[in-house]
Amino acid sequence: MDTEKYTVQVICDKLGLLKRNVQQMVREGQLKPLNPGKKPMYFSREEFERVKQEVRAKRLASLKEIARACEVLGMYDDDFEDYKGR
Repeated sequence: MDTEKYTVQVICDKLGLLKRNVQQMVREGQLKPLNPGKKPMYFSREEFERVKQEVRAKRLASLKEIARACEVLGMYDDDFEDYKGR
């Protein structure tokens, strides 16, 4: 059995999240602690890895949306030849 535990602060540090966002994820049931209702809260490695993948997927989706919006607005061009020597 994997006994590695993660605290809220460790999750914040490893995923670049604010403490209040992690606490909100717990309240909304998106992140499940090993010891609900107790402090400090601990999370299993499996739960951490699952949430890490979700956070990465959301960030990637956001970046793709930003790139699409920039393309629509003409903010960048795929032809980088124009930028050589600048």
